[in-house]
Amino acid sequence: MRNYTAHDVEFTIWYHYAFSDAWNWPVVMDVHHTRIVDDHTIEVYFDKYDYSLLYDVGTEMPLLPKNEVISQLCYVSNASFSLPAVSASTEYEFTDQQVVQMVGLSLETSLMVEGVDYEIVVNSTENCHNVIHFLKPQPAGTYYAAYYTPKWKPTGYYLGSDHGLTWQDTMYSLGSHYPYTSPFDLKKNMHFFLNPPLGETDWRWYWGEAPKPRSGYFQINIFDVVKATASYCHRGDGPYDPQYFPGADLDASDLGYVGIYDIVTITGKYRMKWGKPPP
Repeated sequence: MRNYTAHDVEFTIWYHYAFSDAWNWPVVMDVHHTRIVDDHTIEVYFDKYDYSLLYDVGTEMPLLPKNEVISQLCYVSNASFSLPAVSASTEYEFTDQQVVQMVGLSLETSLMVEGVDYEIVVNSTENCHNVIHFLKPQPAGTYYAAYYTPKWKPTGYYLGSDHGLTWQDTMYSLGSHYPYTSPFDLKKNMHFFLNPPLGETDWRWYWGEAPKPRSGYFQINIFDVVKATASYCHRGDGPYDPQYFPGADLDASDLGYVGIYDIVTITGKYRMKWGKPPP
């Protein structure tokens, strides 16, 4: 259909975040804010430090295509408010609604740029994505905000089924989840086009010279070896050991311990490139 972008990822995170009683809310519950770098790169900031958070957002989150479903799932709401002069880092809760995404924010007649002048962060005490964090000082004045809010709770057999939508309205084959045989059965492709070899530990992507995202590759190299050797001779099956790195524990005959066979598994594939995007 089209390339999946960082804008889709951002929309997916905050749409799921709006429903704290949903089965998949724990996947996004620790996200604090997001920042779009470009169409193919998004920075995700969390409220806590936990390696597993990368897997939650990266592989456990059902992905939604923003442009195709946002009008089906969200209303555009509006708010206006006056503030005195604010300094950078000032935070202001501008609505009591769940904000999926900002459409636009202006100060008087001057349009502000999200990610440059401000960003939207969570009010963690209320589990609500509705706080403006100013990134630059701003003069006193009246602000006008337009933003997306959810139309209704996403209950039913599929997204929107309890509200008159057909499964074709909201089920799209973008990302790792795709419809299979019926609207009620999803399959999940864990690796997309990647098919990772045993030995990749740092998951570092090397961009090529061709236009993004049709360029680049993963590679097993010195960074993978260094990441594993930092955990050498450490165990994960006993008392907590902060130096044990599960991603380096590759030897199936001795799980729970990073030893020489784990290092050999990595070095045996040294310089191997993989995961190059298909044509």
